[in-house]
Amino acid sequence: MSDEFGDLAAQGITRIENELLIRDFLEVMSLRDAQAMDPFLHPEVRFTGPSSEVEGKTAVLDLCRELFDTLSTFEVKAVVMSSVEQFVLVEEVVWVSFDAACRAHSLMGFASFEIVNYQVINWRQLHG
Repeated sequence: MSDEFGDLAAQGITRIENELLIRDFLEVMSLRDAQAMDPFLHPEVRFTGPSSEVEGKTAVLDLCRELFDTLSTFEVKAVVMSSVEQFVLVEEVVWVSFDAACRAHSLMGFASFEIVNYQVINWRQLHG
């Protein structure tokens, strides 16, 4: 019974660590600093979004830089977060605007992250 409790505790700690990792990742992403996102991403990361799919850390960071350069406002806030094993699921609000003179608009989104060795290896992003 002691080993079973220890396994459950270790799984719980891993889930908390993964959720904290993704919270930090979203916070860094909201700073619009692709370079600061680098340590969060596995070298073989795959991003799948509504209009693109890219593989590799360089390609994902380039896509993020392009997004940051296009938008004058970009901020992500987690609404609900849950995790199971190496997966973290996030319901989020993404605030965006193309012009600093315009009011930012909110988009509801959903993201799924798969974590390997404390880095994101799969990132799926949907917006509604």
